[in-house]
Amino acid sequence: MPCSHFTFIFIINWVAAESLRVGSFNIQVFGQKKVENGKVLRYIVQILKRYDLVVILEIRDKQGTALNKLLQELNQQSNEPYASYVSEALGRTKSKEQYGVLYKQVQLISKLALSHFQVFPDPYDKYERPPMGFIVHIKQKGFPDFGWIAVHLDPDSVEAELNALYETAENFRKKNKLDDVLLAGDMNAGCRYLSKRKMRELSLIKDTHYYWLINDECDTTVHSNNCALDRMIAYGAKLKSAIKGQRGRAYRYDNELNLDSETAKAISDHYPVEVEMEKITKESSSVARTNSFENSTTILVATMIVNSLRLW
Repeated sequence: MPCSHFTFIFIINWVAAESLRVGSFNIQVFGQKKVENGKVLRYIVQILKRYDLVVILEIRDKQGTALNKLLQELNQQSNEPYASYVSEALGRTKSKEQYGVLYKQVQLISKLALSHFQVFPDPYDKYERPPMGFIVHIKQKGFPDFGWIAVHLDPDSVEAELNALYETAENFRKKNKLDDVLLAGDMNAGCRYLSKRKMRELSLIKDTHYYWLINDECDTTVHSNNCALDRMIAYGAKLKSAIKGQRGRAYRYDNELNLDSETAKAISDHYPVEVEMEKITKESSSVARTNSFENSTTILVATMIVNSLRLW
């Protein structure tokens, strides 16, 4: 598949900000049906207003107007106007999906910009739908620039696509000379889709430069099962230092908005996953280095134990 590469610069309003909340949200089969449901649309807007930058997954809209309708409603409800970007429709089957990005626009002074939007080339057909990437430029002291890779992986090919994602991330950061990269989206990286044994063998686990911000105990699904399907993975010391607590979380909107089960499931079967970014301080940088060392040590010890058992 040819690389679809855009170099337009999108500017976000972020004047004198001390923090930035970014997230990824699989809004299950997002299309005309959801934007035409006033109640569901209002709650989706209420969720999205929390973010300075959010990537939306699983847009299925043949008419191509659902994201614009969402954007209009979002701007009516928000004090800070949002703009959007949407990818081409992707997928091997007739049920194709798009990635969407919503972000706060500039008013007076540019503090943050998005550039180099692209759908990654997939000449060997490794993905059901290739990931989308872009670069986040933060123009305020104390915050790093970083690349962003958005993904929605095939639940039937999780292991193979996660290993392909490692190659994509490595090529992306090297080509663009990026010190920091964030991988985020519905990776189906848990429960019946990916065993603990197979997960330990992933390149994204073995390469300890990649730090998993959403752990296995974080339930990212609205249903009663406890599965960490949606993930955020950070590469780079500066990015890890800027992430509050060096951890992400799932925004459990049913609890936060006091929704009944039927309403919550009408919105999506996934929770958004998110991180909050803060200015890097000496203390946060030190904590990130310590956590990175502990993460690497834990994985190394686990690998040694597994190898010892195999030899035994």
